[in-house]
Amino acid sequence: MVLAISDFTIADAVIPPLTRDLGLTVADLGLSFTAYFATAAAFMVLFGRLGDVVGRRRIMLVAIALFVTGSALSGAAWNLPSFFAGRVLAGLAVAAILPTGLGVMHALYPAPGASRERAFGLWAMAIGAAAVLGPLVGGAAAASTISWRWAFLGSIPLGLIAAAGVRVTVAENERRGLAGLDLGGALLLALAAGCLAIAVDLGGGQGPDLAPAGVLLAISLVTVAGFVAVERRRLAAGRQVIAPPDLFRHRSFRLSTVSSAFMSVGDTGFQLVLPILVGVVLGVGEFGVGAVLACYGAGVVLGGPVAGRLSRYFDDVLVARVALAAMPVLLLCLLPMLARGAAVVGIGALLAGYGVAWGVAYARLVNLSYREVPEQDSAVAGGVQSAMRLLAGALGAAILTAVFGQVAAARLADAHGLDAGGRDAVAAQVDTSDAIPSHQRLKPVALPMPDDVPASVAVERAYTDGARVAIVVAAAITAGALLIAMRLPRDVEAQRVTDGARRSRTASKKGCSSASR
Repeated sequence: MVLAISDFTIADAVIPPLTRDLGLTVADLGLSFTAYFATAAAFMVLFGRLGDVVGRRRIMLVAIALFVTGSALSGAAWNLPSFFAGRVLAGLAVAAILPTGLGVMHALYPAPGASRERAFGLWAMAIGAAAVLGPLVGGAAAASTISWRWAFLGSIPLGLIAAAGVRVTVAENERRGLAGLDLGGALLLALAAGCLAIAVDLGGGQGPDLAPAGVLLAISLVTVAGFVAVERRRLAAGRQVIAPPDLFRHRSFRLSTVSSAFMSVGDTGFQLVLPILVGVVLGVGEFGVGAVLACYGAGVVLGGPVAGRLSRYFDDVLVARVALAAMPVLLLCLLPMLARGAAVVGIGALLAGYGVAWGVAYARLVNLSYREVPEQDSAVAGGVQSAMRLLAGALGAAILTAVFGQVAAARLADAHGLDAGGRDAVAAQVDTSDAIPSHQRLKPVALPMPDDVPASVAVERAYTDGARVAIVVAAAITAGALLIAMRLPRDVEAQRVTDGARRSRTASKKGCSSASR
C-alpha cells in the first residue's frame, strides 16, 4: 500500500519536468489524474468482492502486478496516451490493494485486543509513510538532474519484493468461486462511481467544464437508480449482490465510514490549497513544498503507533473523538502563519501535529467500522469504505480549490475596482477548471496592476486570503466528522477488555514496585 499511494504523490511532485519532456498541457495532466481517481473509485467495491470470493492474497498479487506495470508504463511514457494508460493501471492497483489489505487485516485479527489495535495502527502508519516518501522522492527528482522517470521506474523492484513477501506470508482465505457473482451490479456501481468522480473534478472549475460535469452527474444518478433496482431484484430472488446491504445496517460501520469520509473532504482539500500558498507566497522551491507536506505524512506515521498505545487505556470511540476534535483546531492555528515572512518550520510543525491526529482518528475509525462486519465480507467492506473516502476526497478538492479560486479572484478584482463583469473576467483567469494536485494549479494572472501595488504583492494578498478562507471551510467540514463520531456506540465488551488490561498492567506495576522495595 505504501508503494501504491506514494506513486500518486510522486506523480504530483514531478509535474513540471514531466510536462516539459512529454509536451503536455495542464489540461492533459488534469485528465490523467482525474482518470486515476475515477478508476480507483470505480473498481474498489468490485475488487473487494473479488478478494472475498476468489482469494484476497490472489487479488493482492494482482494489485502488485498492476502497480508494477503502471509504474513501468508511466516511467517509460513517450506521449499523453502512454502516460494516461500508466495512471489508469495505477488507479486499478489502488482499487485492488486498499480493500483487500483491510480485508486481510480484519481476517487476521478478528477479536479486539492489542494485536488488532497494532495492526490497524500500522495500516495508518503506512499511509503516512507514503505521504512522506512521495513528495520527498518526487520533489528530489524534480529539483535535481535525475530524470523524473526514475521516480516511477525505481518502484518496480520494490513492487517485486512486495509480491514475494505477500506470497510467502499472507495466508489465503476460503474461496467461494465466481458462480453467482453480481457482475451487472458491479459494472453499474463502477460506472456510477467513475462518472461521479469525473463530474466532481470537472465541477471544481468554471465555464465550459460545468456542462459536461452536469451531464456526468446526471448519468451517475441514473446509474445509481438502476443499480438499486437491480440489487433489489437479486435480493428478492435470493441471489448474491455486489455490496451486502447489511453493511450499512451496522451502526458502527455506517457512522465510522461517513465520519472518515468527512475527514477526507477537509483533508484532501487543504492539502491541495496549502502548497499553492507555500510555493507562491512563501517562495519555497519544489523540494521545499514537498518537505512541508512530508511533515504531515511524518505525523501520520507517528499517529498509527500512538493510536495503538492509546487504545490500551481508553475506548476506541473516545480516542477517535479526541483526535477528531484536535484536527479542526490545528487547521485554524495555521491561519496566522499564512503570510509572507511566516516561519515554514512552524507550518511544518502544525502539519505534523495534524498528521498525528489524523493517524489516530483514521486508525480508530477503521477499527470501529469492522466491529460488526463478518469475516466473509471484510474486503468488500473495505472497498465500500475506501471508495467513499476517495470520492469524498475528490469532492473536497473540488470544493476547496473552487473556494480558493473564487476568493482570490474577488480580491484581485477588488484591487482594480472592477464591477461584477470584471470580476468574472478575473475569475476566468484564476481558473481551477484545469486543476491538478500540485502547487502549480492556477494559471498566471495577467492583469495590469495599479502603479502603487506591484503585481506580485497583489497576487500574494489574493492567494493568502483565498487559502485562509479555504482552510476555514476545511476546518468546518472536519468538525462535521466529529459530530458524526459523537453518535458512535460504545462497545461494552471492548471496553471491558480494555479495562481488564489496564487493571492487569496496574497490578503488575504495583507488584514489581513491592518486590523492588
